[in-house]
Amino acid sequence: MAAGLAHELNNPAAAARRSSSYLRETVERLERLTCNLSREFSPENWQHLLAAETMVRKHCESIPPMSSIERSDREEKLASWLERNQIADAWKLAPTFASAGLDSDTLQKLLDQWTRLDFGDRNSLVAPACPGCP
Repeated sequence: MAAGLAHELNNPAAAARRSSSYLRETVERLERLTCNLSREFSPENWQHLLAAETMVRKHCESIPPMSSIERSDREEKLASWLERNQIADAWKLAPTFASAGLDSDTLQKLLDQWTRLDFGDRNSLVAPACPGCP
């Protein structure tokens, strides 16, 4: 009985440890990306980014709920679109975009806005680290 109780207690504890570790890694990545963005973005770039966020938020608020099958189909279409447009980690992004109700048309609008702006070296925005950043 004690072994069974220990097992039940250890599983949630292990899950909490994994979750906190993942959260820490995510926050560190966010800090690096924010640092890189702050070095590269002009005030105009920030305005476009905020406008894109507003557009996506409004789009997400206006869509009806999807069934699991609809969401899965959308994930596949989005993953294909992301890969065709050479967006890194398409398989990671597609489920998030699909759950938010985004589609390839919306992403294309965002991509069109992005490519019209001068962000300098786009690869530097997602580089693993920047000088002076965690």
